[in-house]
Amino acid sequence: MNNTELINDCIKGTIERAVYESLACLVIILCNAYSLQRGAVGTARFYGCLFSIVACVFIVGVVWSFALSRRLLNVHPPTDHVFWRKTFLNQARFIRLAPAWNFAPVGAGFLLFCAPTSRGQIFVFIGPVIVLTAAFTYTIWISRNAAAAIEEAAETLTD
Repeated sequence: MNNTELINDCIKGTIERAVYESLACLVIILCNAYSLQRGAVGTARFYGCLFSIVACVFIVGVVWSFALSRRLLNVHPPTDHVFWRKTFLNQARFIRLAPAWNFAPVGAGFLLFCAPTSRGQIFVFIGPVIVLTAAFTYTIWISRNAAAAIEEAAETLTD
């Protein structure tokens, strides 16, 4: 693969990830908005829904600002190897950090939403915690693999 193809794949991948994350956030927003209508104001469930909605809007904003900045870089010449290597490595770092800035706010809202309201619900709360932990672990694994692939692509840029 030549440099132009690698650069185009990086830009295309950034925009595709932005679309996928936007769709995931849209689903989370719709589910929380539906649940928000049925929740009592002032409860942990109500604030968990609000927190998750605000977090999703933040995540979509960050992802699209990063994706659009990559699209604007398309005018940069592919012959500037140092610039594109740094761009690829920045993209890999961004992807490695995605589980933290994705799951920290949404996960906190989810845990608040599922928070037990009485002593008897403590054991029921363990299920959502396990699901969130499994999803977080899977996201870390996917992000590391994607970042490693981008770092490999950065190494294959020819001078």
